[in-house]
Amino acid sequence: MCKKVDPTQALTCIACTDGYYDSGTGTVTCTACGANCATCTQAGDDKCDTCKPGYFKQGDLPGTCTPCADTASGIEGCATCTFSGSLTCNSCKANYRQSGSSPITCTRACEDETACGVVQGRRSRRQGGIPLLLLAVRGPDYVPHQRSMHKGQR
Repeated sequence: MCKKVDPTQALTCIACTDGYYDSGTGTVTCTACGANCATCTQAGDDKCDTCKPGYFKQGDLPGTCTPCADTASGIEGCATCTFSGSLTCNSCKANYRQSGSSPITCTRACEDETACGVVQGRRSRRQGGIPLLLLAVRGPDYVPHQRSMHKGQR
């Protein structure tokens, strides 16, 4: 995608937008970078110079952009991050609560019921007979109160 057009020559591109690189010889031809690349100088998912928000790249050389929350090499629940010798989380994903400031840690929260096992109005996951949503809201020491019904009571 063309970022800048030469005003003296109609429809002649002179620079590409982020996410594209100049693959032309002589004239600027904008070609898409890898899927998670913000900038690159050649095609391929492993040829990123910088990454889109929510992804990180290890090292200074062109490489692969990995999601911040990647289970193998990222930080669980992390939405945006930076890599400068080590990975640092800058903000948390939805349904994760941020704690601390440097470094930030992300703890699973239940702002969205579907993230806590409630599916289509039914609780699909339980722990010790207690719906996980109640455990998340009330805490791990929550004990539901039982009402005993006597004859004549409703």
